[in-house]
Amino acid sequence: MTANRETVLDKWSESSLILYLTPLFPRRSAPPPSLLPQRTVQHNVRVAAKYYKRISGSRMCSLLGMSGPALERAIADMVAEGEIEAKIDRPKDVVRFGGRRTDENVLSEWAGDIGELLKVVETTWEGIQKEMMA
Repeated sequence: MTANRETVLDKWSESSLILYLTPLFPRRSAPPPSLLPQRTVQHNVRVAAKYYKRISGSRMCSLLGMSGPALERAIADMVAEGEIEAKIDRPKDVVRFGGRRTDENVLSEWAGDIGELLKVVETTWEGIQKEMMA
């Protein structure tokens, strides 16, 4: 199974920075050198948000290779820009990803789950009826 670009954590280094700054086309201006590490961190935070609903800050720091304050700043900037939805609980050292669930969302999920359960019950009942007739 090959990994999708959106589901893999990236690491940047000086060599990748040199490659990033090498102009591919003559008319293209060079981006600022600080942009690559910043974009890499943003990508990694998005990937972590896909896989985790709740993760300890220290674990996320070790996964992304960052310090706590830098990670907190990156997450706060992304939340402020509306790129992700997250909350940081400093005393518990926990980062929670995802938006707040409204009552309507909870009821909609519950109704969907009940519908799936009723389909399973109906399929099971039909199977039992067929066996009883045979």
